[in-house]
Amino acid sequence: MPVQFEDRAYILHKRAYKESSYIIDLFTFESGIVSIVAKGAKSNKSKFYLNLQLFNQLDVMYSGKSELMTLIQADVNKTVSFSVKKNTFCGYYINELILRLLHKHDQHQNLFLHYEQLLNDMANAIQPEALLRSFEKTLLIEIGYGIDFGNAANGVDIQDKELYMVSPENGITHSSSSQSSDLLVTGKTLKDIELDDFSDLNTLRESKQLMRRILQYHLGGRPLKSRDLFAKTAGQ
Repeated sequence: MPVQFEDRAYILHKRAYKESSYIIDLFTFESGIVSIVAKGAKSNKSKFYLNLQLFNQLDVMYSGKSELMTLIQADVNKTVSFSVKKNTFCGYYINELILRLLHKHDQHQNLFLHYEQLLNDMANAIQPEALLRSFEKTLLIEIGYGIDFGNAANGVDIQDKELYMVSPENGITHSSSSQSSDLLVTGKTLKDIELDDFSDLNTLRESKQLMRRILQYHLGGRPLKSRDLFAKTAGQ
């Protein structure tokens, strides 16, 4: 007998499956990432037709015993719409990061709640960069690759005006101004990241480049499709 599950979920990605169905990757509260098939969901007669939209929070029921479950029910619990077009692409970016960096069926309830808050905050945010940096930091912690931005690897206190090299493998080490790298940032930026304080423009700029390089490392250098999509759309 197939096992039946009930959960809260967001759709991270969906793709066409056969003539009338979708395969959907869900981010669920209880079970992390789960892949399901929504049979017949392309039809406007389907009970799923209007509900299976990105950024809707769903109450779902699904069943199965394999890697690909079957959707039984999907009711909208909460909807989010972004007032700024750029924020929609930011949502695509975050969805892709979650899908690429989390293992299927690993529970990440804290990250789920942070994702829920992120979507709510981005709904009317004019500038989402600070929200993204905070989420990226939480995501790295959740997958076991968090960096202690408040402390250098050698135990020396971080100084605001000094420069530091940040390595995904070796943590934070003191550097010199003669070095050039996207992973080279001021001590103040590191302290601000630790405190989730991105009010300083230099912190915002340095933290964006820093997080991009750290995430690229953990993504194995494979480019993000959402970033390319945003670049192409912005150029139109």
